[in-house]
Amino acid sequence: MNTIEILYSTKDGQALKIALAAATQLRDAGFTTHLADVRQISMLDDPAGVLLVASVRFAKHDKAAVAAVRKHLRLLNDVPSAFISVSMSAAGTERNVADGYVKAFLQQTGWKPTLTAKVAGAIGYTEYNFILKLVMRSIARKQGLATDTSQDHEYTDWHDVSRFVGQFAGILSGKKQEASAAPTSCPIA
Repeated sequence: MNTIEILYSTKDGQALKIALAAATQLRDAGFTTHLADVRQISMLDDPAGVLLVASVRFAKHDKAAVAAVRKHLRLLNDVPSAFISVSMSAAGTERNVADGYVKAFLQQTGWKPTLTAKVAGAIGYTEYNFILKLVMRSIARKQGLATDTSQDHEYTDWHDVSRFVGQFAGILSGKKQEASAAPTSCPIA
C-alpha cells in the first residue's frame, strides 16, 4: 500500500495546520494520505508510513497522543515513521526544553520513529479565554516571544516543515537523503 497515515493531536489548531501541509506535500510527492485525529483514529491496516504531529501544552503532549502511540506501537516501529512535536519552546529562548518534550514522549511510549522534529507553534491570543491569555502571555514573556494579546502570533517555520516532510518522503520512497543532521533527528527549531 502506498498510503501514509498522518495523525495529529492539537489543542489550538497549529498541529492540524502542520499535518494538513504535510499531507499536501506527501500527496504532491505521489503518496495517498489518510489524515486522522488521534482521538478518532482508524489506523490503516498496512500503511507505507506514519507521521504524527502532536502539540505540547503546559510542558506535555496530549494524553490521547500517548495512548494512540502505545496502542499502535508495533506498527509504528515496523514502518517508516516520523514525529513532529509542536511547542512554543521550539521558538523561544529555551529550545533545549523542546528536546526534553520529545525525549519524554518517546520514553513514555516506547516509540522509535525514523525521524523526529521540533517545530514552533503559534500563540492564538485572540482565541484564548482571559485566564489562558494571561498564562500564555507570561510564558511568552519568559521565552522572549510576543506578548501583544490583541493579535495572534505564528512561529512555525514552514520552510523547515517542508524540508522535514521532504526528508520523510525520501525515506518512504527508498531514496537516500543527504542529511545535515543526525539520521533520527531533523534540527528544526
